[in-house]
Amino acid sequence: MASVTQIPQSLRSIAHYVKIGAENADRDPIVHYWCLFYAVQTGMNIDKKSAEALQYLTSLLSILEDMKKKLSGQEALTQDLVAQAHIENFAMKLFDYADKNDRQSNFTKGVVRAFYTAGHLIDVLTLFGELDENLIATRKYAKWKATYIHSCMKNGEIPKPGSGGNQDGNLKDFNMEIPQTEMRKEPQSTTDGPIQPLPNSLGPSYIYSDSAPTVETCELSHIPEAKRSSQEVSENSDSGKLTLDDYMEAQKYAKYAVSALSYEDSKTAIESNEQTKKWMRKGLKLSVKITVSWKRSKKVIMFGRKSKSKNKNKKGQHAMEEVPIMPSFTGEHAIFAVPLSLAVLRMGSHDGIPLPVIVRQCIDCINEKGLCVEGIHRISAPKANLDKLEKAVNSRYSIQLEDIHDASGLLKRFLRQLPEHILTNEKRPIFEKIAANCPCGTLSPCRCLVADMLKAQLILLPGENYMLLAYIFIHSQMILQNSDKNKMGMAALGLILQATLNVSQSLVRIFLLNASDVILMKYHSPSVSISFGRNCIF
Repeated sequence: MASVTQIPQSLRSIAHYVKIGAENADRDPIVHYWCLFYAVQTGMNIDKKSAEALQYLTSLLSILEDMKKKLSGQEALTQDLVAQAHIENFAMKLFDYADKNDRQSNFTKGVVRAFYTAGHLIDVLTLFGELDENLIATRKYAKWKATYIHSCMKNGEIPKPGSGGNQDGNLKDFNMEIPQTEMRKEPQSTTDGPIQPLPNSLGPSYIYSDSAPTVETCELSHIPEAKRSSQEVSENSDSGKLTLDDYMEAQKYAKYAVSALSYEDSKTAIESNEQTKKWMRKGLKLSVKITVSWKRSKKVIMFGRKSKSKNKNKKGQHAMEEVPIMPSFTGEHAIFAVPLSLAVLRMGSHDGIPLPVIVRQCIDCINEKGLCVEGIHRISAPKANLDKLEKAVNSRYSIQLEDIHDASGLLKRFLRQLPEHILTNEKRPIFEKIAANCPCGTLSPCRCLVADMLKAQLILLPGENYMLLAYIFIHSQMILQNSDKNKMGMAALGLILQATLNVSQSLVRIFLLNASDVILMKYHSPSVSISFGRNCIF
């Protein structure tokens, strides 16, 4: 690959894609292939007349031909829809990792590289057609954020988390030198085996070794005010001047008060209003927690439909909860990015099924209104929408999912943020080893002993893990049954499930094709038919 790195000056603009492809040569040959393909196509439009450029592009074409032979049989090379889904999932996983760390003020070289790679991989998606407005916005934000954080680190400044700063800078000259980091060794993937996505629990930090100094070594005065602790803000308020954080906290409790009024909860409205006043007064400190008593109307929205409370003695009332003074995305009451068992404990279903309400709400929404929507689970939802929905769920506000792609995006975000593998970190290798020995065809259900062996292992999983798998794959089967309308066939949907759940192609195939006609304990989704099959997995 030495000659590939020697890019002619006239083709310097394709260096990003050649570099990203080379970095993923062993980790993900599909990404490598399409990055080089995009580089060649772009390079041809820039300079195909000079001898130096023509020689270089010809060498890339030779590499692509060799790769195509080695990767023969990979649908992501022959089917544009599969390739598009693969690259988009790879890019969005990097972006989600980078964005989460950025908003937590974890500014490292790995975060810069993740933003950088995600933005340029979205460029590669233009090979398959025009980008939707959400991907265009994500691409611009990712490239800007990579440039911004890199520039701040270079100048010894502390970047502002989130969308702070000016995004309207010129991104056409995005030619910064990304800090070179040592890649950790990973097992070489075979060309005829499934492409393994990034581990859920590791993300890009598994790929890049960060050596940048942490931001904690910098002076406190440079830390963005929005990220300082509530205690520091209270102490600073004694100076007699309101800070930005004072106004933000006051606004938050004002919203709590308005929300309480919506539920006719005068007590909570008064308490929240008092907390708002405290933030506006000097020299007063907030208590760390407030108690909220939620009141609901006679009917509430559950799982996409209205339902009456089953507990007549406690009708219209929820248990007392503590609302922490901390960002809604994290903390002792979060539903996202916490162990599945904890999410069930905090937001369990009303009928005893061990699943978080939000998971069932998303799946039911899609089952009822989105099974025939073209590109379901492939088309990305606006990130701003998902951020608001996640924040609302973590803050225990009721939500109504009107947009199908919002429901899909929120479900995928929940699954991607699980800190432990859905098959559990301990049992995942066992599942993968069993599935790899299945001799059945790739497009037919497993009819050998492998299905029984997997079923025996599934029974040993925690109840919430088993049930989550069952719901996901039954829902996925329903999407396949409408593939003539939604254009999501076995290959495209399977690839999305691989990336989202971080499981192999063979395991997804067996789960997907053998999960039909499953009874889900006490609760049956309105759109799921109930019967039994001989080779059912769940």
